[in-house]
Amino acid sequence: MNKSLVAKIRRKQGLTQEQLADKCNLSVRTIQRLEVGKDTSIKTLNIVANAFNVPISDLFEQIDEKEKREDIMNITNEQIQQSRNRENVQSLFKRLTIFTFIILMLVLGNFIEQQNGFSQTLETVVWGLGWIIGFTVIKFVRNIWLEPYLDRKYPLTKGMDVMKLKK
Repeated sequence: MNKSLVAKIRRKQGLTQEQLADKCNLSVRTIQRLEVGKDTSIKTLNIVANAFNVPISDLFEQIDEKEKREDIMNITNEQIQQSRNRENVQSLFKRLTIFTFIILMLVLGNFIEQQNGFSQTLETVVWGLGWIIGFTVIKFVRNIWLEPYLDRKYPLTKGMDVMKLKK
């Protein structure tokens, strides 16, 4: 039998079995089987590991079966590599959006300066709207395009906060 750490991690994170099951979209019975170390699919292990923000191998203190241990170590290494890749893409997106946003705000500021008829209040309103619209567009692009793209490209990190992944 495999020595599972799922219950220990769950309690450390202050979750009940029901809460973890809801977070993972799994049954409570599946969580109970995981906690006693019963065999389960790599997909299920990945879902639970992502909910905890840990590599799959961290779900076990000991894995008795050599083949299962090798599978888990291989998938853990792939998961860690995917998390690094995902973090790099997210970081690049953040830098590109900040750069683009700064350029657009400079253009907007230059436009406002060239408009002699703008009052100070109107300038402030236009400037404020620029910030609000800019951040809304960035959030929209991230949620509608970037995250689904990353989930498809790096499926072992789906639902995981890669910035918090214990490496």
